[in-house]
Amino acid sequence: MNIRILDHYGSKEYVNWDRDFTGLTFTNEIPGGMISASFDVPLEYYLPYQWADVMNCVHIYNGPTLVWSGFIYALERYWGNESGIRVDCVGNLARLGMWHTVTNLDNEKGSTWLTSSLAAYFTFYGFLSTGEIDTTDYTIPGERDYQPLKSMRYVVDDIQSFNLNTHVWYVWGDSFYWVPLETEVSYVTSTEYSTGSLRQEIGELSNVLWYTSHDTDGVVTLASTTDTETRYPWKASVDAYSDDMTAAQALQLATASLNGKKVLGATAQIEVSKAWTPGGAEVHPSEIMPGKLMHIAGMVTAGASPAEVFVDNDVDTFMIMSVTYNHNAQTCSIAPGRLPLTLPRAIAGK
Repeated sequence: MNIRILDHYGSKEYVNWDRDFTGLTFTNEIPGGMISASFDVPLEYYLPYQWADVMNCVHIYNGPTLVWSGFIYALERYWGNESGIRVDCVGNLARLGMWHTVTNLDNEKGSTWLTSSLAAYFTFYGFLSTGEIDTTDYTIPGERDYQPLKSMRYVVDDIQSFNLNTHVWYVWGDSFYWVPLETEVSYVTSTEYSTGSLRQEIGELSNVLWYTSHDTDGVVTLASTTDTETRYPWKASVDAYSDDMTAAQALQLATASLNGKKVLGATAQIEVSKAWTPGGAEVHPSEIMPGKLMHIAGMVTAGASPAEVFVDNDVDTFMIMSVTYNHNAQTCSIAPGRLPLTLPRAIAGK
């Protein structure tokens, strides 16, 4: 593993370490992308170091592969029996929370604003670039008025709320992505090379969603939407949309929300030491990305035969929501979040 620290604008490299650090961990999530990283640098705390400055750029590589990128958020000097500097970093997506805009969407797709407005800010500020921006997302009827000033992170999250069942966004390296949900398994591990547990529960399960919304005149409307394909007895939940919006906007928010609620909830923490692509190529734990689908071979659940488990009872196949890599252990901790009843629901959100 290699850590490189550059100046505030990424133009001058200060250090390039292969082993002068300890306790390296970093976390990547979906949506969002590269979230946080931390490591210790054991050295004499009282000396000045040019690299030790907040907002310096940080890149972490596994061989030639960039596995984390961002900038220094905080530095902590410690001394006693040991001395050194603890470095805490945030990913480049944090810049979206530092930049603000006044805008609105008028019967447009979110991708229209992402392409025309957000990309223009990237050019102006010089820290982020545009990766893939898919344009098959939902056209938001009416207006979404982002004023007074809203952070760009707020706008992106709001746009995705209309597309929870189709699209996701993340910042990887210094590039912004707005892409459809994954449709094929990317990683395979097994019970031999992973440890953990999976718990399914009905705490957040809903197959009926009642929701209220305010229209542009301030009138509150009550409506509902139902999953007609449920195999469970009716269990309802409630959403409240306070922003001024059309009935079509409210229905789309409710539809996207229900797609996440109508699957069984599951809490899990899975520690993975080895993984492969479906074709058999080994993937280092530091390179496993969130937002991808993973299959755990050998985990056959009650009520399903080995032949049925992969297709019909996909507790063992899920979308990775969060990955935390631990360099000392050479493992990653995976959080699948809510698991689908079937793989097609994970894939299509249906």
